[in-house]
Amino acid sequence: HLAGNLDIKSALRSVKSEIVRILEFDHLDVCLIDEEGRLNTSYEVGLRTSWSRTRAPVEVSPVRDILRGDCDYMLTGNAPEDPRYVFEGGDYDPILKHNMRSRVNVAMKVLGRTIGSLNCSSQKLDFYDEQAVEQVRNIADILAPYFYALRANEQARREAIMRTEVQAREEGLRLGALSLTDALELERQRIGMDLHDQTLADMTRISRDLERCDTPQDLDGLRSSMR
Repeated sequence: HLAGNLDIKSALRSVKSEIVRILEFDHLDVCLIDEEGRLNTSYEVGLRTSWSRTRAPVEVSPVRDILRGDCDYMLTGNAPEDPRYVFEGGDYDPILKHNMRSRVNVAMKVLGRTIGSLNCSSQKLDFYDEQAVEQVRNIADILAPYFYALRANEQARREAIMRTEVQAREEGLRLGALSLTDALELERQRIGMDLHDQTLADMTRISRDLERCDTPQDLDGLRSSMR
């Protein structure tokens, strides 16, 4: 099911039917943290929530304890009343809005390092138990390396796009500077030609006026006109 899927959303959708055969859920999402461990991105199937719309700080995530490495899993039978999920400043609105009561969340790890969490939620009370934790853990262990590689690929694509945009802006600035330089040079040449032509015309006129000066009074008159 994973083979051939080159983005995380498609990969998660492709395995949904297999996961639901193992464990029933109303909402399934994968929450991945960035390399610095400050932000997380959610990818979800089932119920559509605000979690997958934007990247969010790890500290406001309802599964922050897992993302920070404080624990390997979380299990609750009534998340809306569990302070680990619903806390001041937390991004827990989808839990209340979609009535996600039972939740099981398991760390996704690669080479012993937590890269995110796999999260299953049900609208039923006390629906999951320790056996569900083990089932989700097995699924998370299978998905983690593949999703880690897909995230690295997505990051590489974003960086490539950013580099292309930067290069395009730099090339645009370079071409703009060249165009401006060319325009300034043309204007300099035009002004130079105007000055040159005007100076020659003035000298020619003065030369003719000098030729017509026969007396000192004529020269005085020419000097006055030149001032």
